[in-house]
Amino acid sequence: MPPDTQLLSDTLEMHRIIQGASCMRRHSVISLDKLAEMLTALCTGGTVAERNAKGHDIVSPEYGRIEVKSRLLGTDGAFPRVTLTPNKLAGSDSFMAVRWNANYRIHAAVMLNAGAVRPLYDARVQTSGKCAHIAWGAWKNAPGAIDFTERFAALIA
Repeated sequence: MPPDTQLLSDTLEMHRIIQGASCMRRHSVISLDKLAEMLTALCTGGTVAERNAKGHDIVSPEYGRIEVKSRLLGTDGAFPRVTLTPNKLAGSDSFMAVRWNANYRIHAAVMLNAGAVRPLYDARVQTSGKCAHIAWGAWKNAPGAIDFTERFAALIA
């Protein structure tokens, strides 16, 4: 059976990118999620946490332990949201939600501290208790929301 030509083309392109990307030696994954974490670290004066850190991605002197949530616009359908689990809520002092547009540009980046997230989480926790889907509108309009969108955009412009 001949290989899928698009899959083969994508495979070869990815391989060329990975081989040419010196950052792959320092970061085993290149993704929008990882980029959101790195931007959060840069904009908060923080550092990327160890891979096995429980409940957070960044440690910042100003914002503490930060959990970063990253989403591509349209991947959560008609109801944009930030999804959190109990262990993320328990392991973080602040939460950064990043949304990317279809061209992989920053659409929005908004941080909330744990005190602002808790009532949003409690209002939307699933009956199973496994997670809460917080509406994007509620997130970005929550008291104390800090908009990092312009800072992120300036770094990668």
